[in-house]
Amino acid sequence: MSRKKHTSELLNQVGGRIKTFRLQKNLSQEELAYRSNIHATTLSEIESGKANITLITYENIALALNISISSFFPEESLKEDEELSRLIGRMRKAYIDNSAKDKARYISLIKCITDNYS
Repeated sequence: MSRKKHTSELLNQVGGRIKTFRLQKNLSQEELAYRSNIHATTLSEIESGKANITLITYENIALALNISISSFFPEESLKEDEELSRLIGRMRKAYIDNSAKDKARYISLIKCITDNYS
């Protein structure tokens, strides 16, 4: 999956979650935007996955909804990120603990993998 496609899917998921929380609280877009100190048009773009906003804006929206900012983000993405971090740690350890020849092989393998996704 391309990085751009992954980003747009994540923005759609998070925007949809914000909209769901807003509706659960019986708030209009205008009211939530006002409470979050953002423009209603911006909130509409966020909810439709068209706006990529700062963490501060996410925090303002979460505070206005009286929920945790982590509620916006799908658990699957967090689990994938944690697993990726563990794998990178294992790769780093394997890299450090090997010979120069094996290190060159690790670098070649990583380049092959990452060149296909850039």
